[in-house]
Amino acid sequence: MATRLDEWKRGANFASIRAAWLARASGLGSAVEVRLGDRTIAGVFEAIDLAGALVLRHRDGTHETVAAGDIFPLNPN
Repeated sequence: MATRLDEWKRGANFASIRAAWLARASGLGSAVEVRLGDRTIAGVFEAIDLAGALVLRHRDGTHETVAAGDIFPLNPN
């Protein structure tokens, strides 16, 4: 933890933290459901953007970023 906090440097090295996180991300490229306070959305977990938000690709090809929510894997149909 201390190593990652030193690497973080209050966000100055976010790119390296993001790359390490994506290399280990479970479900990347898979269908997920995101439960937000007022709605639920579904799509493919495509990435984490440069601000740290989840990038969700909808069925119609559009993208939506989600800063906070509960994420659940979906079974492929």
